[in-house]
Amino acid sequence: MRDKFTDLRKRKVEQRKIDEQQEREEELKRNVDAFRQKSSESAAQEVLQLGENLSREAIENIVAKAISDNSPDLGLKSLIDTQKKKILISQTRADKPFADIIYQMLLMNGAPAEDIIYTNCDDQRSRVPDGFHLYDYLRAFFVDSISTQKILVIFITSENTKRSWGAITEVGAAWITQVDHKIFNIHPFRPEHPLDNNAVWQTTNREEPTRGELWVTPLDADILCEKIEAVCGEIGYGKASRADNHAHLQTLVSVRES
Repeated sequence: MRDKFTDLRKRKVEQRKIDEQQEREEELKRNVDAFRQKSSESAAQEVLQLGENLSREAIENIVAKAISDNSPDLGLKSLIDTQKKKILISQTRADKPFADIIYQMLLMNGAPAEDIIYTNCDDQRSRVPDGFHLYDYLRAFFVDSISTQKILVIFITSENTKRSWGAITEVGAAWITQVDHKIFNIHPFRPEHPLDNNAVWQTTNREEPTRGELWVTPLDADILCEKIEAVCGEIGYGKASRADNHAHLQTLVSVRES
């Protein structure tokens, strides 16, 4: 009974957070509309007062000033951005051992568990709250948002990916919304378009194509660290040094020559 009460309370807390987020989104939308109207009206008034013989530079300066004068109306955007989830780890349950490694490396580089969505995570703070449908939850935070900050997706790809409808759906959603993404791949699978397969992806080896012990070469260990540092640096976390990342990675996975 106590566990059920605790789960219900946590669900209510999470629902309240989402409701507050949506209320701020609506307020920001109203502010954006007001900002556009006030900026255009003040710019037009200034042009009328100064006359018709204005240079292009003068008009641009008037518009820039109108935008600057009215921009405080958009102050709510920074608050919305700070409360959004930042990273989605897209994976299959069969690839959880590798996804766990990536998750731990993100934490090592300053990413808070609360900023990450990882559906199979052992830490409740990163899972989709109980009672919420995954794709409704994602849409509420990222697709329906007026904020320009987009989620960054980490794709864990392997032979298991093509057997997972959920993973395939997330690939399609990332392409449609044009979000930035990084690929961490398990050999012998080869990522294909619409994933950015022109960029260098990180490769991890496995005893068998769909299961078994994981291991990486020294080169791929370094690429893994590099990509994690890039993700965390891009978002603004205080990333660890390469030496510290190498040392931590070796506690999570075997590093050896092929």
